[in-house]
Amino acid sequence: MNALEKLRQVVDEIHANKDPLKLQSHWDLAVRLISRFPVDQDAAMEAYKAKDLKSEVDAIIPPNEYTDEVWKSLSRAGVLRHTGQGFYELVPDKTL
Repeated sequence: MNALEKLRQVVDEIHANKDPLKLQSHWDLAVRLISRFPVDQDAAMEAYKAKDLKSEVDAIIPPNEYTDEVWKSLSRAGVLRHTGQGFYELVPDKTL
């Protein structure tokens, strides 16, 4: 079995599992296999630009490099919206 065939097998196993995040060893193997393939940076960038990518991230837990007071202040200023349980989202069209 060559590297491409093995990668296809690993990806199929990941997709077939009900909780693919539990297959960390499979993900690690997939990364190692992918790193063996040469990448045409220009073609990769064109493929990335051609996709209609939309983020489904609504909110994040802010990094702990700043205190909670920083995030609460940004929320009071209307730049961020506290969505509960420590998560914040950007308020569209709002800047400082």
